[in-house]
Amino acid sequence: MMRLENTEVRLWFVFCREIQDEALLARYRTLLSEVERQQERRFYFPQDRHRYLLTRALVRTVLSRYLPVLPQDWQFAADEHGRPHIVNSVPGVDDLSFNISHTREIVMLGVTKRSALGVDVEGANADTATVALADRYFSVAEAASLRALPQAAQSERFFDYWTLKESYIKARGLGLALPLQGFGFEIRGPQLSLQGSPAVQDAAARWRLWLLRPSHDHTAAVCVERTGIEPQTLVSSKIVPLAEEWPLDPIIRGQS
Repeated sequence: MMRLENTEVRLWFVFCREIQDEALLARYRTLLSEVERQQERRFYFPQDRHRYLLTRALVRTVLSRYLPVLPQDWQFAADEHGRPHIVNSVPGVDDLSFNISHTREIVMLGVTKRSALGVDVEGANADTATVALADRYFSVAEAASLRALPQAAQSERFFDYWTLKESYIKARGLGLALPLQGFGFEIRGPQLSLQGSPAVQDAAARWRLWLLRPSHDHTAAVCVERTGIEPQTLVSSKIVPLAEEWPLDPIIRGQS
């Protein structure tokens, strides 16, 4: 098993188009629960079935790196906000936090210990990055900052804000009970900071933030609860579950 330090956040990225071996996909399917296999079959489009299978295989095989549970033996349940959590009774399971996000092409899994965690990855499609959406979902300061940028830079900043907001919402575990316009983020070069309000009932210093570019066409964000005075480290890998993995060195901006 792999050792996960208390100050470590591990990110695992699956690139869906690169995993097409039918024998390997069949192995993944044997790891799923019957409920998951039924859910896979419900997806109408083949690419959605494929991504779902890869997501479940990724979660099961990666979690088994950290605790003595076979990939096929993991059991999950969803809380009132739809967030999955582990229900296996095994020593150390309560210390393990994980969170999942995906686009059409990438599945992202974050794992850490003893800290709330949220991750988000998005395909940075400039056609969907509009100021009108920012006015609806961003804080006043975020929308103003976006407008102040040259038009050519607005799309990238839009997805920086979007992924940061999604990762924070997921780390808080409250879903859309958090008012999206009630909190925002300030981005100054490589430095990121949360700008909260009384509406979110939270302290900005509680969280550590990162922005990443796992590929040229994708933006990702990580929000993790601080564990103390020791700095937290981020380690990223690209993986083909049950086969191979490589270090991933995305461009990173983060908060000290």
